[in-house]
Amino acid sequence: MHPYAAKMLVRSVRGTPAAGLRASTCAIADLEWWTRGGSEYPDDVALTLAVLRAAGAGTGAFG
Repeated sequence: MHPYAAKMLVRSVRGTPAAGLRASTCAIADLEWWTRGGSEYPDDVALTLAVLRAAGAGTGAFG
């Protein structure tokens, strides 16, 4: 990652709780795994589930 992009990323997440960052990062990791054959979900369903989870809406069944 370019140093400027890294600074912008750090600046954009400053003040965000570590648990929230971890949950969002895990949701993106799950999306990558799901879209590379790690589940039977179609890609559009996997994307929807990952976005919901990253936004905190999937805390019941997925988190």
